[in-house]
Amino acid sequence: MLKFAQSPYHQSRQDVYKLFSYLNKFTQKSVKHLEKETILNYVYPNQSLENRKAYDLATLALKTLEDFLAIEHFQKQRTRKLFTLLETCQERKLHTKSNSILKKIDRQLQRQAIQNSDFLFTNYQFKHQQYQQHHLQQQQRNAPVFLQEVTDSLDVVYIAEKLKQACTILAHQAVYKTDYQTGLLPSIIDFIQKNEAYLEYPAIGIYYYCYQSLSQPHEDRFFDQFKSLILKHTQTFPKQELRDLYLLAINYGIKAYNNRKKSYLTEVFELYQQALKQDMLLQNNQLSAFSFKNIIGIALKLNQADWTKHFIQQYQQYLSSDIRETYVHYGTSKLFFSQKNYEKAMLLLQQVEYSDLFLNIDAKVMLLQMYYELGEYGTLESFLNSFKVFLMRKKLIGYHKDIYMNIIRLTQKLLHVNPFDKKEKQQLKITIEQTTPLTEKDWFLEQLQKL
Repeated sequence: MLKFAQSPYHQSRQDVYKLFSYLNKFTQKSVKHLEKETILNYVYPNQSLENRKAYDLATLALKTLEDFLAIEHFQKQRTRKLFTLLETCQERKLHTKSNSILKKIDRQLQRQAIQNSDFLFTNYQFKHQQYQQHHLQQQQRNAPVFLQEVTDSLDVVYIAEKLKQACTILAHQAVYKTDYQTGLLPSIIDFIQKNEAYLEYPAIGIYYYCYQSLSQPHEDRFFDQFKSLILKHTQTFPKQELRDLYLLAINYGIKAYNNRKKSYLTEVFELYQQALKQDMLLQNNQLSAFSFKNIIGIALKLNQADWTKHFIQQYQQYLSSDIRETYVHYGTSKLFFSQKNYEKAMLLLQQVEYSDLFLNIDAKVMLLQMYYELGEYGTLESFLNSFKVFLMRKKLIGYHKDIYMNIIRLTQKLLHVNPFDKKEKQQLKITIEQTTPLTEKDWFLEQLQKL
């Protein structure tokens, strides 16, 4: 940055350079060194300090910093730099150099492993520049050379990006119940179904099956294809995008399990294991509290107690330090709960700060189950009433509210069912089996079986 600020090509003000030099020297020092008066006395020694001068200095320094950040980012974009150079050469009618640059771009695209919609857009730009270069040289504006390739590549870009945005919209709607206008999306879906060759593009195929999974959740074949493509194309998408795809599949699987199919829990666990193996769930070397909690809950539902214990020990270091103790206590209490060690589970739950809404709710579900299994029915009745009031006051929990209201309702039915009335018990069993969404279906059926 100092070399950038010192170069007269970028800016010629010595006071701006002195400012950056000072900041570079004293950034790690005490706050006193960064006070406005201290800095201005260094930049303008023995001069009267005017607000206007300070404002101008700050404005120029900010512009210099912005230019530096933009240029640094641009320098890393090898293909974009080539396109910019190509346009400059075309403006100067340097056709030999322009053709050489096009060949370089083509070679870079051929070597590119990433095949997402950004790559497809770059490919479209390449086809378009091929067309432009041909006609700049031939001076035949209406000749069809490269034109079909240009329009085909533009179709591919639009379809891929439209499907990607459609998946984002459906995921957003599931939580926030917001309506969106999807424009040409129905026509695009119909077009793909009539032209299945487009599914060979990873950025189209994976988002097509993702969209179909989210919009038609009862069609297992779409999710099977979606999951298969995620596992196939681990090198085809950048890490952040692949992470988002994993989470879309995981969230779909969780919702499907809650609604109808026990087998989806294994699917979700496998996706989580693959994502962990590839470090897909770590951002800035941190694991989200949501993923940490979900992985523990799913593993324990599949009776993976030893795996869960190892997971907590291995991955707690990736939790943010301000929540680590809370979530480790919570996860360990969940482990004790699964092992029927209710005394230790309740003791740990008392040490949890309930700042996270879903952690708070999940802890309440655990307490509900422990109160029932310990036979503390009076305490449970009071707890269910307060839990219901708590849920009614929460507005932004989406379909999750239905899950927890169903848990409360069925717990109340379980409390009041006549254990000696086979017909009543059978009817409650049918109700439990048919209730969706419901995360604790196995637990309810197990408790009913014990009566």
